[in-house]
Amino acid sequence: VQTSAAFDFPGTPDPGNVVYTGPVLDAPDWAEGEWPSPWPEGDRRPLVVVSLSSTFQDQRGEIQAAATALGGLDVRGLVTLGPAMAGEAFEVPENVVVVDRVSHDLVLPHAAALVTHGGHGSTMRALSHGVPVVVLPMGRDQTSTASRVTVRGVGLKAKATPTGIAAALGRVLHEPRFRQAAEALGARLRQEAAADHA
Repeated sequence: VQTSAAFDFPGTPDPGNVVYTGPVLDAPDWAEGEWPSPWPEGDRRPLVVVSLSSTFQDQRGEIQAAATALGGLDVRGLVTLGPAMAGEAFEVPENVVVVDRVSHDLVLPHAAALVTHGGHGSTMRALSHGVPVVVLPMGRDQTSTASRVTVRGVGLKAKATPTGIAAALGRVLHEPRFRQAAEALGARLRQEAAADHA
């Protein structure tokens, strides 16, 4: 099972032939490259990254809702579109930058939160950097990922509206327990990924 037992729900017990390998954190080829920050070096506003799937899930409305939500917060917002939405245009506030692609490993070490659809890869990558998440599930395994995020205290599930996203981000950014839980789980994820059991 390519996740951490510390993230998954407890087994009762697991069969003897089941092994948790920890997450596989290899970055996709399309996300390689550098990322020059568009903000001045002294800008201390929290960085919030938005990443809503590299595959098409009809996520245009969720991306726009997230960008609008960020506009009402005192943050730097970075919206990454991924291959499925690359080149699409959005209405963005002055504190939000939209890019087609960027390596999350370059930006997440500087982030205060990630707004995600709840894909396992995106969620594990954020948590491996100790970054709490706000999850907007759109299908597949994403609702169960959001449940694990909530149970483990590393983030929140939110309604995909500007108001819902802003409210969840307000809590994640200002209640230290989310960051503390993400950092604790992140240490475990990094250790398991480095062991390379898979």
